[in-house]
Amino acid sequence: MFYSDWSLLESSGLVVRLIRQGNYQEPIYQRGLLGITKTAVYDTVEMSPENHLTALRFLQRGHSDMIDNLLYAAALKNRYQFLTVDHDLAIFITRNNIRDAILTSGDVRPSEECQEGVAPSDDVD
Repeated sequence: MFYSDWSLLESSGLVVRLIRQGNYQEPIYQRGLLGITKTAVYDTVEMSPENHLTALRFLQRGHSDMIDNLLYAAALKNRYQFLTVDHDLAIFITRNNIRDAILTSGDVRPSEECQEGVAPSDDVD
């Protein structure tokens, strides 16, 4: 599995909203952040100028979420599948005849560790 610095930026936007709502729980966010960035489970995907240009083309075609545009462009370039809960992005991809690399949570089966109730990031201090 791969992540990008853009993914972390997007998660920061969610944290800002949670802080403003009084629902932010730093230990939970810290565990997720360290689980993504400090374990061998995830690798980083580098963003290229080509990704940026593709993302701008998506914007011109009507999808206004630039973070998702950047992430999806990187997934396409690297031939990765893109895990998302964003229904609007999936519709945009279909309507614009863009190669479909979308995965939803229904497409992903939990690992044996997760099925046993052990989170993959349990080894993070």
